[in-house]
Amino acid sequence: MPAFDLTELLSSLRLGQRRATDVVAQALDQAATPACAQAYCLLQGDGARAAALAADQALDAAAQAGENAVPPTAALLGAPISIKDLYDVSGEVTTAGSSVLAGTPVATADAVAVARLRRAGAVFTGRTQMSEFAFSGVGINPHQGTPANPALAVLGRPGRIPGGSTSGGAASVACGAAWATLGSDTGGSLRIPAALHGLVGYKCSQRLTPADGSIALAPSLDTVGAITLSVRDAVLLHEVLADRRVVLTRKPLQQRRAAVVKPLFQDQLDASVRASWEAALEQLRRNGLTITDIDLPELAELPALTANGGITAAEAWLATTLGWPSMRPSTTRGS
Repeated sequence: MPAFDLTELLSSLRLGQRRATDVVAQALDQAATPACAQAYCLLQGDGARAAALAADQALDAAAQAGENAVPPTAALLGAPISIKDLYDVSGEVTTAGSSVLAGTPVATADAVAVARLRRAGAVFTGRTQMSEFAFSGVGINPHQGTPANPALAVLGRPGRIPGGSTSGGAASVACGAAWATLGSDTGGSLRIPAALHGLVGYKCSQRLTPADGSIALAPSLDTVGAITLSVRDAVLLHEVLADRRVVLTRKPLQQRRAAVVKPLFQDQLDASVRASWEAALEQLRRNGLTITDIDLPELAELPALTANGGITAAEAWLATTLGWPSMRPSTTRGS
């Protein structure tokens, strides 16, 4: 995993301390290591190198033009970003982790989220593996291969699940083969793999970033987002993907309150996870955060309500009945 985050990398690129071509070359080298096995289902080496060279040329031109010459719209200029195999990228086939879609036509246009990343100067390193049709929080893909969990392997726990459904995306960031990844979250598909790799996964309000040009799982719940190395990186990627400026309210921790719900969510915690959780809460308390335990008895109804799969399963069944490609605008696909 990189020793610093994407925000710092971008700063160093603009200051001329690093070259995008070198950064991208290192990312592609990492993608070829055993730690990153199966993270990518399609590595775009030549395209990434060409985009990195163009980024360096743009950065050089900006440096010659004077301070702050890089426009705000190029917020990710030179950044290696991987793309979940759920999103259309012009000229590529979108399979959603399934062999069923391997022979479908290539996309003729980028998905909205991909287009916004491209406009911001991101360098696409390739398409990342995922749970088939995004229907799993575990991350296993028996058809195309399951990514390793490089973060836990470093800690002496090889063979652990990567988490899903953005499994390959999280692995690509954790092993240094990308500095952020475009993913999606229906019921945890960003947050679960991020947690299992020590990364940041952020699920924003659903309509802030259009899902046009992606393959749907449950349209009522699907959300476009990113997995990043830090919280400030998450803010940066959200600004690009949602095409909005985030104004953070900076209050000291002593002026904030948090609620902890104990039933259901903590009933079956592993002992080591519980110890880490309690230590984190205590650290926050020592630094001034007011934490209150609350009871939400309504949560006890969730197991019964979701016993047959809930909204996600119902909408996924409808999507498969209609045909997965029909869930995307026809303008993004060839005939």
